[in-house]
Amino acid sequence: MKQLLRYLVSGTFVAAALISTQVFAQNGNGNGDADESPTGYNTSWRAYPQTAETKADAKLLLTRKVPTAVRPQDTYTYEVHLKNRSNYQIDSVSLTENVPDNFRITGVIPEPDKQDNDKLRWNLGIMAPGQEETMRITGTPTGAGEVRHAGNADVGFQFDRMDVVTAIVAPELQFTVQAPEKRILGDGIPLTLRFQNVGNADVIDASMKHTLSDGLTTGAGESEISLDLGTIEPEETKVREIELRAEDTDTYSETFTAQANENISESKTFKVEVVKPALNLSASAPDMRYVGNKITYTLDVSNNGTGVAKDVRAELDVPANTTFQSANEGGEFENGKVKWQLTSLGTGNSRELRAEVMADKIMTAQASARVNAHAAQVKTATMTTNVKGIRALLMNLSDVNDPVLVGKTETYTIQVQNQGSLPAEGVKLRCILQRPMELDTTSGPTEGEMKDGELVFEPLDTLAPGKTAQWKVKVKALDKSDVRFKAVVTSKYTEEPVERNESTTFYE
Repeated sequence: MKQLLRYLVSGTFVAAALISTQVFAQNGNGNGDADESPTGYNTSWRAYPQTAETKADAKLLLTRKVPTAVRPQDTYTYEVHLKNRSNYQIDSVSLTENVPDNFRITGVIPEPDKQDNDKLRWNLGIMAPGQEETMRITGTPTGAGEVRHAGNADVGFQFDRMDVVTAIVAPELQFTVQAPEKRILGDGIPLTLRFQNVGNADVIDASMKHTLSDGLTTGAGESEISLDLGTIEPEETKVREIELRAEDTDTYSETFTAQANENISESKTFKVEVVKPALNLSASAPDMRYVGNKITYTLDVSNNGTGVAKDVRAELDVPANTTFQSANEGGEFENGKVKWQLTSLGTGNSRELRAEVMADKIMTAQASARVNAHAAQVKTATMTTNVKGIRALLMNLSDVNDPVLVGKTETYTIQVQNQGSLPAEGVKLRCILQRPMELDTTSGPTEGEMKDGELVFEPLDTLAPGKTAQWKVKVKALDKSDVRFKAVVTSKYTEEPVERNESTTFYE
């Protein structure tokens, strides 16, 4: 009987065994372990392991049972039993029975999986603990004498393979650098470095050392970067955050290399463009305006730089003695300033900002403007407007008693108002009395007298803006007629006189 082969490989147990058992049917003087059956049968058995001294010791027991005696030409059946007496299953069990040459087979139950002349083979597969299989072979002797059922009965079996694999492991470092494509000068350049072990063994003594290009430093002002990451276990990721700073606008390209034991090296290159906004301010205002007119200030803000101008802020200092009127683009007036807040201004773009104020007095109105943005230089501008005044005289002429009975009097009221922004100087009033009216009396800020058929009043030195001077002239109706009373006002700086006529009817 072939012995059980046991292999212990890295914790894996593989067992296989094959029993080849020589079995002898007893006829009273046969060899081997044969038992006389009280029921007219002879039996013999063999066991695995071979050290089993009794059937009770067997794990796998093979038994053959044959009749003790039969007559010539009688058909008889003998049995082969196979039983799993262990407490574990046995895999891939097969049984081969070699039939004697002088025994002619007429039937087999169960049918063998393979029959080659006098050799029968059953593939029994898995035998569970306690499972027993019986094979019954029926046939007739081919002549007188003995049929010795002493051929080989082969039992084969094995345990399923139990493998423990010795894995071939290796570290694998995956290194990435996350960096912005563009950054404003003065802002830090944030970098995110990821060191990931995608292998199945430790990455040992991982590190990253680099010397930065000219014009770049770390946030601490250093030109060297040195990172010691130690051991990175499988599936572990270590992240490091670094901030760089650029000294000037440029496109910077850096290649970082991560290294570790076992000649591990992984490089990554990144580029970042450092840009800068450049604001320009063009400001304008009218050269001259009159008191009471609006002054419009226009600020043209543009970005001629290489980067977007963010958080753009513009301010206009409104001159004193003006009144704020309006502003576009959301401009707000507060504490003498108009303020605009713009989200951003792209490269090559511009915005026009406008504000209006009203001049309240004669003056030289000077306004200043400035514009600023994140990381951009402040730009300023000044604007000057000459605010002038005007003299604007308005005269109103009216009578009281129209029509007037001959012999009675009529009173004319002359009101002169300065609607301008400058005082009117040397205001003169003269009245033309058409016949048949005759001067009676006068009243007002200045005295009047008849000269060459006209009533002439002494000049009024000054008539302030918004003020009114009033004269009254009383005349007598001498005869019936449709007459005209005419008043003429001039001043020192008036180019054209102001004239008014009033028609009056005299009747009897």
